[in-house]
Amino acid sequence: MIIPLHMAKILTFPERVTTLNKDRLKLYVLNGSDKYPGANYFISKDGLSKNNLMFGNRRRIADELKIGDIVERHLIDDDIVLFNRQPSLHRLSIMCHRLVFIKIKFLFKFLFKFFKEPRSWQEIL
Repeated sequence: MIIPLHMAKILTFPERVTTLNKDRLKLYVLNGSDKYPGANYFISKDGLSKNNLMFGNRRRIADELKIGDIVERHLIDDDIVLFNRQPSLHRLSIMCHRLVFIKIKFLFKFLFKFFKEPRSWQEIL
């Protein structure tokens, strides 16, 4: 599923800091909420403080990032999300999609007919 980059900056995924992803999440915190890929919020390990990275000191937060903290990062390529197929609301209408982000002006575009034969993104748009 293709969604606009603007939506990827609004929707977030809470990712817990581990030794494997600490450097990547530091980069997201330094990018902040304006630059993609970045992060919108930082939640401390004890859960007592939630900092908005638009207004906080991102350099200090990135330096003090500890194992167990949570960073609410932007959605990135190949994240898996659940979408509801309208108008029904039962669980059989919920579909799982892998995300691909592209700079487009419209909200959603399903490209099922283009999956049959490989094409470049320039041909699709």
